[in-house]
Amino acid sequence: LSDILRHYLRLHCTSNHLVFLLNASQQDTAALSEGLVSEGVVRPPKIINNEVTSEERTQLYVQGGVYAVTSRILVVDLLSKRLPATLVTGFVVLNAHRVAETSTEAFILRLYRQQNKTGFVKALSDRPELLAGGFAKIEKIMKSLWIRKMFLWPRFHVAVSETFASHAPEVIELHQPLTQSMQEIQSAIMEVMEACMLELKRCNKSEMSEFTLENGLFKSFDLIVRHYLDPIWHKVGPKTRQLVTDLGQLRKLLTYLLRYDCVTFFSFLDTVRHSDNQHSLWLFTEAADRLFKLAKSRVYQLKRAPAKTAASNGSESLVSKLDIVLEENPKWSLLKEVLQEIEVDSNTIYPRVGTAVQKPPVLVMAADDRTCSQIREYLSTGGSAMMNRQFRNYLRSEEHT
Repeated sequence: LSDILRHYLRLHCTSNHLVFLLNASQQDTAALSEGLVSEGVVRPPKIINNEVTSEERTQLYVQGGVYAVTSRILVVDLLSKRLPATLVTGFVVLNAHRVAETSTEAFILRLYRQQNKTGFVKALSDRPELLAGGFAKIEKIMKSLWIRKMFLWPRFHVAVSETFASHAPEVIELHQPLTQSMQEIQSAIMEVMEACMLELKRCNKSEMSEFTLENGLFKSFDLIVRHYLDPIWHKVGPKTRQLVTDLGQLRKLLTYLLRYDCVTFFSFLDTVRHSDNQHSLWLFTEAADRLFKLAKSRVYQLKRAPAKTAASNGSESLVSKLDIVLEENPKWSLLKEVLQEIEVDSNTIYPRVGTAVQKPPVLVMAADDRTCSQIREYLSTGGSAMMNRQFRNYLRSEEHT
């Protein structure tokens, strides 16, 4: 999508055009400008925010080009006639799935269309699944954007498929099995999810054939829930609403089990138990009790050990002993092995030049910033040091509660 946007805006980065980018973050605009500069564009897109005065904005509008402007500033400039709508060549809207009838972007485009009937409006989105929720959502978005045509480019489109086929990457899949405790935790969560789905079907008499455990493991399950319940959400009772919330929370637990360390997972699970112990019925099931015990056993275990008493007869009694486990996520060690293998191969492929070795960078992609932080700490300090730090932070947080 970024390549399509860059090639399209390249045609308008001149003084003869005045094009505005809406819904674009600073990172998107910076990456777009950097790409256009590398292609030889003299006037790349510029960012207009609250640091640019009204007089400076007026001068920039006259000069033409492509600008990424915040919606609030653009509304003020259009209403105050500081930006004549007749001078605007067109608008390019990113993340079109976020535009609603009451959004600022829709108001801007309405002001623009009332005064300019010839300019263009282009909207782009790489999240087509978000266009399917609700009642006639696509029609409402297109009406808010003042556009009449929509083009879908799925992966099975001939042009897209041929492009992917001509640049097919070499993919090596590595399968890392879960530890025994992680498998048992996963089974317990899935058992609770299945019980919640059965209860949800029992509470609602409508057809819910897609409410299955298999579908509940995927992100699309949230869209399935919305598809069935959004039209009757104002009619459902508090029990149904709580079950929908519980299913979302359980799906989050499944994700956190595979993504984070055992201390973070247990801390989140402990927070769920203490913050919502009255309404969520799954917390009182046998599977939930097994889930909490298994999550705790990955962090620490209390073991009974014999100890001599102070009595003169030398009799023994049982005392509790804290055994710190701190089970590491198995995929971390696999990642470390892969990076070490890459290091060995790089030393063979790329010879040493003088005192330095010119090696290409290795990119490790993760789901979120927290995962990236954990991976960085694991590779730099080691798993044992990182897990001990996490456990100390957990103990400190427990002291303050």
